[in-house]
Amino acid sequence: ASPCHAPALNNLAFLRRRQQRIQEAIDLYEQSLQCNPDGYLAHLGLGHIYYSDVRERERAAQHYTRALEELDPLHKDARMLKERILELTW
Repeated sequence: ASPCHAPALNNLAFLRRRQQRIQEAIDLYEQSLQCNPDGYLAHLGLGHIYYSDVRERERAAQHYTRALEELDPLHKDARMLKERILELTW
């Protein structure tokens, strides 16, 4: 089995997305979730990709919902996540 380091995978995925290498970013975030299924940053990153780049509303909402579940309700991202989820599901 390959070593599993979710923070490194998330960082690499973030860079791949910025380079417009979207499928590579998705694959890296998915690898990160295999290491840590509750990973906030991986769910957030996939939410952003499915929201903005791939435009798959249902998958974006799923990942944003999972990200929100991992957050403290007072976290700075909580409001944005709630707004995106509402936008995508109504």
